[in-house]
Amino acid sequence: MKPVMNRRLGDRQGVALILVIGMLALMMVMGVTFAIFMRTERLAAGHFRADVQTRELLQAALARAMDGIDSSVGNASYPPWDILQSGGAGDINDNALSGAVSNWIPWAVLSATNAAPRWSADNELPSGGKISYLVLNCSGLVDVNYAGGTTRGSGTNVSEIQLSALSEVADATALVNGRPYETLQELGVKAGVALSGKPQNLVTYSAFPTNYTVGAKLDLVDISGDINALRSRKSDIISAFTRSGITDAAFAYSNLLYYVDPSVTPLNPDDLGTPLTKAVPMINEVQVTNYVIIVPPGKCQTVVRVDVEWFYPFVKGNANTFDVVCDISVTGIGSTAVKYIPLSVTRTNASGYIANKAGPVYGRTTFGTAVNPSVAFTSNDTVQLSIKVGAKMMQGATCVDSTPYPYDVASYFSVVGTNMTIPFSLNGGMKGFECIDPRFNWNTQAAGQQWASYTPMNPNGSILPPAKNWITTQYMNGSKTYANQYTEMYVAGEPLHNVGELSYLLQGTKTLDRWSTIKLCSDQRTSVSLNRVLDNFVVPTSTNRHGLVNINSRSPEALAAVFLGMPLEAYPGQSPPETKVNTRAQALDLANELIRQTATPISLMSDYGTKTNLMTIAPVSGLSTLAAQAVIRNTAGLLHFRQNYFIVLLYAQPTKRPKNDAVLSAVAEVWRDPVANPQGAHPRFVRSFKILSN
Repeated sequence: MKPVMNRRLGDRQGVALILVIGMLALMMVMGVTFAIFMRTERLAAGHFRADVQTRELLQAALARAMDGIDSSVGNASYPPWDILQSGGAGDINDNALSGAVSNWIPWAVLSATNAAPRWSADNELPSGGKISYLVLNCSGLVDVNYAGGTTRGSGTNVSEIQLSALSEVADATALVNGRPYETLQELGVKAGVALSGKPQNLVTYSAFPTNYTVGAKLDLVDISGDINALRSRKSDIISAFTRSGITDAAFAYSNLLYYVDPSVTPLNPDDLGTPLTKAVPMINEVQVTNYVIIVPPGKCQTVVRVDVEWFYPFVKGNANTFDVVCDISVTGIGSTAVKYIPLSVTRTNASGYIANKAGPVYGRTTFGTAVNPSVAFTSNDTVQLSIKVGAKMMQGATCVDSTPYPYDVASYFSVVGTNMTIPFSLNGGMKGFECIDPRFNWNTQAAGQQWASYTPMNPNGSILPPAKNWITTQYMNGSKTYANQYTEMYVAGEPLHNVGELSYLLQGTKTLDRWSTIKLCSDQRTSVSLNRVLDNFVVPTSTNRHGLVNINSRSPEALAAVFLGMPLEAYPGQSPPETKVNTRAQALDLANELIRQTATPISLMSDYGTKTNLMTIAPVSGLSTLAAQAVIRNTAGLLHFRQNYFIVLLYAQPTKRPKNDAVLSAVAEVWRDPVANPQGAHPRFVRSFKILSN
């Protein structure tokens, strides 16, 4: 029998081995865990490093893309391409434009080309990795956040742009009601059934600055507001008229005040001696007749008859009442006895013409004076009269038109009658005076410049001309270089709605300015230059205008959205207009013609006025001159050239990555000013940058 102690020690044999094995197992587990942890950390660090590298590569791709835009566009007002690809060879893969990327681009830009993203040449990135960019020129598309929502009018608000002209729009009202849309991806989600498919001609951003830079910053001049607002900007407006090629810029400014002022009274009494125009009846023709009538037995009366014709050529009526005042001064010539001389008179015709009917309206008022009562005559007495006539148009106690001005007898119309012998020769003759342009009617003495005389009868062959004066007709037929070939006039009596309204203002006060308004468009009949008002004025002014459509757009549908529904009216508010651009097909015809006309992109808005071939396209062709010019006037406020806007697709792949075929993609929006600043650089900014996928 063994001792007890030895037996107890024997029971503990092998414990150390178990402990050692346990410790080894624990250490093995810890080692494996550490190895796994380190591998995970290494992989995570690798991923992080690759992500950082890839993101930096995407930024490098964006920088390369922006440099490519600058170098390829230069100083051109519109990019000469639809797609700009990175250099090198080899497309990324077949899915580069699918998946998430496809929701961020307007597909009309891609439909014209089969361009796909391709890797830049490897030696372009010595630090390793690959980059690619695909720039989509979206400069000429429609901003969904501003276009649509109102009926097409005179082009005073971008909401008049008709979204229904775009093939992808199924419900324009629902599309407008869902605004705002931050991105095309959000548009696709929120619009729902308002779109019939992916956006084709829509973008979610636009900006068109209102200042030009030509050596120095030069802001477009704001001509919105009432007469007081315009007076506060007098010097700027006059300078802008001068830059527009208008010689008599100070007169153009004053006429602009008259155009917007709602009253019918002159702003200054001496303005009656200028062609500054308000919507009032204007003295247009004066006829003087004198004769002797025999009143049996043995008596006679000498009669002087004066007919004053006035002309209200304004297509916009007003509720004011006007009266004609005529002053007739008669004296005898030679041996004419005093008893035969009619008394000089001032007479007012109180017919109360209310100018609430749109013109052109002619009216004739007859004034007469005679010896009364009749006097006994002696056979073979001679009567010869010198007659002077002046006429005024009155609105209450205020003179609103004066022939002549200043209104003194020395400047009246002067008629010397034929020598009459009683009772054998009783007709003293008739002499008439017709005004060439009723705005130029204050000077009766300057032969041929404002008035032309005729005798013995109205050359028109009628007492009340149905349309133009005969003299006016002859003047227009012989003066095709300067004169407008229409007599209707428009004075708003309210603030301007668009810059095109300046085309209703007379150019100046000179003889050649009769019937010659500021020219918004080139005249197909002449070689007279247009006035560059679209380059110098804006209604209204803001730092950046949003929602316009680029006039150089290559998208027929985007331009058709500007033309669709447009009234072709001679004057704002003409009801009904001569016609409208009623159908999408007509709008597309005009859009395609404008694209042909802007093959060399427009870089100054006034050049739009040279695209007169638009006036040969139905439904514009065949309209009156003023209505045809509406195709320019009523779209100029919705178009501009000053935007380069791009959506840039970016791709990057690092040199080393756990999955070496993985590509990171991103999308960016880049805005660029096609007008260089004084330093020669084109301002630009990145509006957004978003990484789409790993």
